[in-house]
Amino acid sequence: HNYDTKNFLLLLIPFLIVIHINLNIDYSKIINFKNRLIKYVQLDDNVFLTKADIDFIEQISPLIENEKCIQLYSNDAALLYFLKKPSCTKYYFVWIIGSKKNQIDLIQKLNNTNFIIKDGVIDQKMKTNKWAPSLNVKYPLLTNYINKKFVKEIVIGNRKVLSR
Repeated sequence: HNYDTKNFLLLLIPFLIVIHINLNIDYSKIINFKNRLIKYVQLDDNVFLTKADIDFIEQISPLIENEKCIQLYSNDAALLYFLKKPSCTKYYFVWIIGSKKNQIDLIQKLNNTNFIIKDGVIDQKMKTNKWAPSLNVKYPLLTNYINKKFVKEIVIGNRKVLSR
């Protein structure tokens, strides 16, 4: 038993030394983790956004300033955070609606909604609605309702803002 443990340690120690040298671990980052985390959390929102997102938020903010909520018809769920507005319904992440029953439920709850943000971009290369079937195809009942009731359209960058 003792012989096996010594052999194991003789192999393990050089292995750990080689890994340590190759990883170039900066221990000051580990020690300063708390301070770095605090600084990261306190960064301005714009640090995390593209120029197109910043422009969209700057342009739409005055339009929705007096609104209590915004409804998304886009997979850009983070927009609600950046706009500092809650979702008008429990369906803040449209991708999860799924069923016909949920489409009807959302339609019934859109009575107090004045603005819907449609389409969107995560970055310039990947539209948010490209990684899944189009919301227009996926949710035909909801799409028809929105197209009938939200007739005013404002285009800001790659997004459409629909209103009653």
